[in-house]
Amino acid sequence: MKKEGKPAIKKFVRENKVVIIFFALSTLFFLYQRYVSFSWDFTVYVSNAKYWFANGQYFEPLRPPLMPFILSILSVFGWTASQYIYIILISALFAYSSIRLADSLKLNRTVFYLLSLNPYVLKLGLVNGTELLSLAFFELFAASLISKKDSGYWLGLACLSRYNLVIFLPALIFHKNIKKIIKNGIYFALPFIPWFAYNYLKFGNIFMSIADIYANNVKFRGYIHQSFNFGHVGMVINFMLPFFFLGIIYASYLVVAGFYSNRSLKGFFSVIFEKNIGEIIMLVSFAAFLNGYNSIPIKDVRYLFTLSMPVVYFSALGIEYLSKKSKMPKLKFIITAALVLLAIASVPPLLEYYETKEVYADSIEKMEELGINNCALKSNGWVLLNYLGRTSHDYPWDMLVSHYIDKGYYILLFYRIGEPIYSRNATFMHQFPVAYENEDYIILGNATSEDCAPITKVDNTYVAAVNQTVTLLYNTSIDTDACHIMFEGNIPRRFCNLVNLRWQN
Repeated sequence: MKKEGKPAIKKFVRENKVVIIFFALSTLFFLYQRYVSFSWDFTVYVSNAKYWFANGQYFEPLRPPLMPFILSILSVFGWTASQYIYIILISALFAYSSIRLADSLKLNRTVFYLLSLNPYVLKLGLVNGTELLSLAFFELFAASLISKKDSGYWLGLACLSRYNLVIFLPALIFHKNIKKIIKNGIYFALPFIPWFAYNYLKFGNIFMSIADIYANNVKFRGYIHQSFNFGHVGMVINFMLPFFFLGIIYASYLVVAGFYSNRSLKGFFSVIFEKNIGEIIMLVSFAAFLNGYNSIPIKDVRYLFTLSMPVVYFSALGIEYLSKKSKMPKLKFIITAALVLLAIASVPPLLEYYETKEVYADSIEKMEELGINNCALKSNGWVLLNYLGRTSHDYPWDMLVSHYIDKGYYILLFYRIGEPIYSRNATFMHQFPVAYENEDYIILGNATSEDCAPITKVDNTYVAAVNQTVTLLYNTSIDTDACHIMFEGNIPRRFCNLVNLRWQN
């Protein structure tokens, strides 16, 4: 076996040397990015992992569990090392998923992987922690569907990385056989069982985490009305634009031509499930990701991250079409040179400033100097402070600043963070007792270390925190039940209650 293994490895390296080189380069960039940046979301996932396995003080229930779980396993190497090992593993997983998907689509794996490492993916893939993880599992899901292999567990893992991918559960019908559909539905559900059990034991509802993030991003954001930003789509496509347009036109032509040449019910299903399954899945994915982005109140460019999969596919297809149809002997060289030049021109944004931890670490040192490090704290940088070991709750509404100061809390506000708006109102801020202020942050409060509010764990759900604020302000409450948050109508809510072993509506 060893003698057979070595030639196989040599053959793989020889045939994929460009992929290996760019995997190494991209991984080094991801590691550098983590080293120089202090990412909000990444720190949350680390804090969630520490909450489970290192008696951490901070936990966000709305976060999907897969990244914290992986970090927890890797923590045997130390919590700092685990983050860098995680980045290497996910970068390798993405290289593997790109190769698998390219092979299933019968595209050049080198071209596909190089396009996949475009500036948009490099910049956002791992800075927040889960984007590249979810994309890699989703690519494995798509590759398995196209190759007619079991796919349910890949989709389940993708959804445990980012919940929004659950909209692709109906795609299991591409397995066509009812037994395979049911089997892969079970495979999809299996990874969720431990997470649902945890939610039930901790919050009394298996859907609490999913309901919490839905409330945070959609249900309680009705006051936000951001319009569709085509610039964000352009950032996803970036230098691939001409090849993308050619590829999406060609893919659409192949599907239409397939339908036209098979004008029967059997032929219709043959196009969808057999002959043009790759084009169908990519076209549907492209439309679904755009629709998902359009349907959420807050439009952030990273919410389009999984759109990069169909974008890369159409771009690779466009390049392949040009290479096959053109009679120019030097066309491949011209395309390669153009891609390299366009990629180089897109690099500067990758090197822009990243948030660092110095200011936040300095504020913790200042609180120690003031003798208030044993006091309860609220801050607009609460996630970053918790990561650095200073337990903190999120900042209060402007109408409750006085309330919390009177209760013995300290309030630490960083000027570099956009919210809350009142932090930029000097007149408003200075009506309260100021414990310390410099050009980077201000600390409000005047309680002594003996009579200040005690530090407690921060592990409430988002909806519970909102309910607490509403209760303090208006002496009323909101519905925090997960079934009522997620579902409209009696039948869905009854079903939700049923699976949670409850019989009320």
